[in-house]
Amino acid sequence: MRVLFVAWNFPPRLGGAENLAASLAAALAEEHEVTVLTGAGPAHPGRARVRRAPLPGFLGFLLWMPPALLLRGLRGRPDAVLVLGAPFAGIALAVSRLARRRQVAMVLGSDLVYGGALYRAWLRLTLPRQDRVLAISGHVAGLAREVGVAAERLAVVPPGVDPALAGAPADPTSLPAAAGPVILFVGRVVPRKGLAPFVRHALPRVLARVPDAELWVVGGEPTDSLAHATGELDRLRRELSAGPLADRVRLLGRVPQAALVAALGRAAVLVLPALAESGDVEGFGIVFLEAALFGVPGVA
Repeated sequence: MRVLFVAWNFPPRLGGAENLAASLAAALAEEHEVTVLTGAGPAHPGRARVRRAPLPGFLGFLLWMPPALLLRGLRGRPDAVLVLGAPFAGIALAVSRLARRRQVAMVLGSDLVYGGALYRAWLRLTLPRQDRVLAISGHVAGLAREVGVAAERLAVVPPGVDPALAGAPADPTSLPAAAGPVILFVGRVVPRKGLAPFVRHALPRVLARVPDAELWVVGGEPTDSLAHATGELDRLRRELSAGPLADRVRLLGRVPQAALVAALGRAAVLVLPALAESGDVEGFGIVFLEAALFGVPGVA
């Protein structure tokens, strides 16, 4: 098949959605002819052809995507258009219909609840008209049904994780030394992840039982995400600096894969205490799969 894959979330940007998009493109390209339309950035290795917007930033991608999609849709004659993210599925739908191409939308969770009444109306107008909607979890499928996607057009396709991660090179040199058990958090530091409430309310109780435990936080602010940066990490840093947990919590920021592999190998437990936030949702939590490759139990 010839697949035209539209994805704003794509490397070199960082995050679970970006990893999902890159893995999906690579897996499809093993058996099909795949062209990716994404935002500006450096070349991306792999069998899929990656076409990048000439203008930087989200607005540059948004202006470039419709004409690029129409051109590729007419000239390349793809068998299907695959779009990652509900907002882009709506934008691409008119172009796909004009080019007479079938369109599949993969939805992640936050893209179904973010925004106000106008955005929800937009989803109700466009998402039910997709030829197929793929949700990454049962919960996300329920959110898709709430905006009118019919059951016969909806399927749950949960993300996977590459088993090779468990054997990837590990570099512990950039990680702190820890005498006791390591509690690991990996992800963007945003309110829905529940990190700050965990530090305030749960961590002191853990330390009362296991005094030499440490919390390692791998991740930073979502400065390159469609969701606005919330300042959650800076607030947490200030709170820690004035409290008794300063030497029990290590804010490591974003780390390269080799350091992440080392952290997963060192961790006693992974925590992702996700919250039910208004306008945001944890659609799946791929980091639980990554931790499981290392035999690390996860607590949600």
